[in-house]
Amino acid sequence: MIKLDIPVEGMHCQGCAQTLSSALQRVDGVRAAKADFEAKLVKVSFDEARVGERRLREAIRACGYEPRATAEAA
Repeated sequence: MIKLDIPVEGMHCQGCAQTLSSALQRVDGVRAAKADFEAKLVKVSFDEARVGERRLREAIRACGYEPRATAEAA
């Protein structure tokens, strides 16, 4: 299981964060996703055998937000 913090531009409210969290949680292989609009960050736990960072970034863009360089991986 990989844990990744992805900075995200374009979130303006808690509704934006909820939309993004929900969309990422629907991606096959994602165990958990929690977006924080104040921190402009989404924390994602995922199974690297089923999904990669590229697919997560595509899902973020599909919601209308822009992922930035990875802040931290654990």
